[in-house]
Amino acid sequence: AARLIGAALQGEALVALGRIEEAQQAHARAKTAAEALVQATRNTPYESFSSRFTESFLKTLEGEIALHGDNPTTGEEMLVKVADGFATSPLLDAWAVGLLHLQRVTVHARRAGRTALATALIARVRKIDPEFAEKMAASATIATAR
Repeated sequence: AARLIGAALQGEALVALGRIEEAQQAHARAKTAAEALVQATRNTPYESFSSRFTESFLKTLEGEIALHGDNPTTGEEMLVKVADGFATSPLLDAWAVGLLHLQRVTVHARRAGRTALATALIARVRKIDPEFAEKMAASATIATAR
């Protein structure tokens, strides 16, 4: 899982730097790590947990890469779907991991000029933690004013 998440986060950083081709390579590494994780956890108590925990990292990177491709709408849909997963999850991960995950994705969406996507993501954050969502919205207002 660490290899998958590390490669996915590296890919997100590369997208933020505008290095899309390298981000695609990081995505390929993350997918390879995901396949290895599935094999390693097969027939263990962690089998269902591993993909549920790591899928959001892969899908986020795919969505962020797509935002910079030929069909950015597909990327937006993927990122909103990830956000919906966190927003509707009754698990602690929605709060503990989801908020920071969605905050990071919202910043990337703003940097990509996708303000409607950022607004949609904040709406999902509001379902998890309304106070945190308001702080995210306020920080965006401050950043825009600068």
